[in-house]
Amino acid sequence: MPPRPTGQFTSIESLTFSDDRRQISLRFIGGKDPATGEVCSVEYGAWTNVAGDVLEVGVFAVSMHTPEPQVECDLIGYGRSVDVELPEPFTGREWHDLAGYRHFLTAPDGWPLIGERDVEESPTGRWERTYATSPDAPPKQSIVLYQAFDGPVNVTGGSDPLTVDVGGRRAELYTWPLSGELVLLWSFEGHGLALFAYEAASRSMSCYGWPSRLARLTSHIDRLDDPSEPISTSR
Repeated sequence: MPPRPTGQFTSIESLTFSDDRRQISLRFIGGKDPATGEVCSVEYGAWTNVAGDVLEVGVFAVSMHTPEPQVECDLIGYGRSVDVELPEPFTGREWHDLAGYRHFLTAPDGWPLIGERDVEESPTGRWERTYATSPDAPPKQSIVLYQAFDGPVNVTGGSDPLTVDVGGRRAELYTWPLSGELVLLWSFEGHGLALFAYEAASRSMSCYGWPSRLARLTSHIDRLDDPSEPISTSR
């Protein structure tokens, strides 16, 4: 294994596993692609390491096409990606972005599934799952996932949502500062999904209390199970 690179790492927007879990695709915002042949383009590499149950991943700049002295580079970010082959299939529970973030592939220890049920008034059918530290945990210490089948999830979080990325898909994140409630809405191939949580729960799950990290928590959900079964939040 090559030594860990020194210097600054680029934040990873999403990580996706191949079906055999031997390859990862990393998406991030960076400089122009060198394939364009333009000045100010940046070539990126990735470093990985498996430490027990954790996959460590870092994206970093390898080289930059330096412009002439009279040319200034813009500050525009571009969508980039890097594919990485792993030495063996990764079966661990979390991955760490060396830019400073922690991501879960399965629910963290202490956050088991405490309840699931059918949701009423659902023309196409909806299923609800609740995760919390204990069965009697209050709502502000739980996370609720709704999955609809062949239709919208039919829940709302209010007005003025933030646009975020969930596994490469556009999502809407609603926040209520007074209550700390967070509502994340997105869809996959016509199946609606919604995640309800609170700032306190996000901090407990090492999401640093920021709404954007809630999107990262679900970045591994990039496919749906058979519609006859509720969605699985682990891969």
